[in-house]
Amino acid sequence: MKKLLISVLTAISLVACSEEKSDKPVVKIGATLPLTGATAELGDSAKEAINMALKKWKSVDTKYNYQIFFENDAGNPKQATLNAQNFISTKNANAVLSVMGIVDRPVDDVANKSGVISLYS
Repeated sequence: MKKLLISVLTAISLVACSEEKSDKPVVKIGATLPLTGATAELGDSAKEAINMALKKWKSVDTKYNYQIFFENDAGNPKQATLNAQNFISTKNANAVLSVMGIVDRPVDDVANKSGVISLYS
């Protein structure tokens, strides 16, 4: 989880540095996690860690607002791909995050094709 938190904070920093300097731009991160199924415990732990990182960042006076979107992929690469596409196309995510090796590659491919930051553990 420590690696995941570092990844999230790195993404926030990278995106924040690339944003135009205006009054509180929003940094959007989409996280596709296994929230149901055999690996739901991993997804729940990752979601909790991400929310803790977000809470910490919101408590610090920064130039940015942060939004994190969560979607369930149940450890299914096809669903994770759909989730990543949705984050990018409808929610205008600046970064996408995945936490299972089996879904990391397809999520990374979607992000790379869209020019969006991809993070995975």
